[in-house]
Amino acid sequence: MPSDGRLHYIKLSTMGIIALNNLFEYITSSLSETELEWLANELSMVASKSKRKLEPYTFDEINTRINESEQQIASGECSATADVFRRLYSKYNMEGTEHFQEDMAV
Repeated sequence: MPSDGRLHYIKLSTMGIIALNNLFEYITSSLSETELEWLANELSMVASKSKRKLEPYTFDEINTRINESEQQIASGECSATADVFRRLYSKYNMEGTEHFQEDMAV
């Protein structure tokens, strides 16, 4: 971590962060080691081509965004990504819902 105490993350909405965390959990539990190595290589190439400068968030900014997102989910304003995927898998009778544990949503 940089000495200024800031995390270097891409600026995303709180829901985007939760979605990426859920996607990460799903990918790492679903792909083989060879598939993960391929994906890492592809993402590395995309990242090296990116011209966009990444702006860091502080821990306080991240926690504030997470709290806002949790409030939105609790009020029914939006759904956690894991819940959305759970409903889609159920609607289309797809396998794979075991990847969406209750504690993954937040």
